[in-house]
Amino acid sequence: MKGPNDCHQIYLSHLQKLPRWKEEFETKNVLVMTAQLFVNAVNHGFIRTSQIRLIVIDECHRAVKDSPMKQAMTVINEARSTLEADKGPRILGLTAALFVEKCKPRDVPKIIRQLESTMNSRIRTANDYKSALRSSF
Repeated sequence: MKGPNDCHQIYLSHLQKLPRWKEEFETKNVLVMTAQLFVNAVNHGFIRTSQIRLIVIDECHRAVKDSPMKQAMTVINEARSTLEADKGPRILGLTAALFVEKCKPRDVPKIIRQLESTMNSRIRTANDYKSALRSSF
């Protein structure tokens, strides 16, 4: 059985070694990597999203434009659309700041809808947008 110390960071050098990826999935419960490394690993066939049960994304508010985090979510959402509902990974997106840059209060609903679309999720935050803005800067 896998123990509590089975958390392991994946480094770029591991990307080019398929046997190492297989070993990591067989021996570890938790893998920690950057969004870009995740995208590269999926694109090279080293990781299948069906192998993953949970993805925790820190600073998910950065999943905008063509960032690695948005690319990772695109890969995940495309794969989830072809899998049965219970086969794809669950996503937990965390952030202290809801926005990457300053915005006007009237733009907040649009920004939230865009992030919800990217993350394929529902955002839970303060009930009023002005409170959310105050806690974002």
